[in-house]
Amino acid sequence: MIISAALVVLSAASAYAAGYDDFVKEGNAAFRAGRTDDAIESYSRAISAEPKKGGDIYNLRGMLYKQKGLHDLAARDFSRAIELDPEGAEMYLNNRADTYGQLGKLELAVKDYSGVVKLNPGSEEGYTGRGKALLFLGKYSGAVKDLTKAIEINPASETAHSFRAMAYEKLGQKAKAKADREKAKTLGAPRGQGYH
Repeated sequence: MIISAALVVLSAASAYAAGYDDFVKEGNAAFRAGRTDDAIESYSRAISAEPKKGGDIYNLRGMLYKQKGLHDLAARDFSRAIELDPEGAEMYLNNRADTYGQLGKLELAVKDYSGVVKLNPGSEEGYTGRGKALLFLGKYSGAVKDLTKAIEINPASETAHSFRAMAYEKLGQKAKAKADREKAKTLGAPRGQGYH
């Protein structure tokens, strides 16, 4: 009797785990096919099946929410990913920091980007992101410092050069701003990288 009850529980647990994997596969297929809503639905089913399985599915769903402009939901998913998977914290913090920037929560973005550079002092993304957030907070000297560090890590960073040019402009350092704008132009700086 005890053995058969244990087998029922074991087989139910196996079906539950298989459901999770199936939902993840469905979500991945939908994601690859560009069916964002279907991917979100499948990842949500996977999360419902096993809410503490790991951070990667929360991160994927968060990226999709972010893509749809649902930044509050994205930030919540990135936060959950950080809780569940400290090993992936650098990526999840980076994603949440960018999301906070999109939400206009620049102090929170700075805090998360600081976490990124603490975890990885060689993170160009961390320094660029924090520099960008500092720029939009009006902390121009701090922005220049971080963006300079990002450029030291990757001299070909068009984004860091573009934002540093803006910071130099705000500081009244016209020649440095012009030099960075020209450098960014030669690197092919994309437009529209600011926060909304």
